Amino acid sequence: MAMLAVGLVSFTVLGLAMTAGSLLPGFDWESAVLLGAVVAATDAIAATSIARRVGLPQRIVYAPVP
Repeated sequence: MAMLAVGLVSFTVLGLAMTAGSLLPGFDWESAVLLGAVVAATDAIAATSIARRVGLPQRIVYAPVP
């Protein structure tokens, strides 16, 4: 689950940065990545919450980080 959360946060940061950079004139790349990082910070919490509701096994939801 940890790798899934990292992937989801990375995807959200890059996706939002590219969207904001193309839709908002004058919005530079650094500001767009910062906006994406702020918005994506809660995605890992949301992914864990959804995984628990769906009923994924505990070993997947709370996988130990090496």
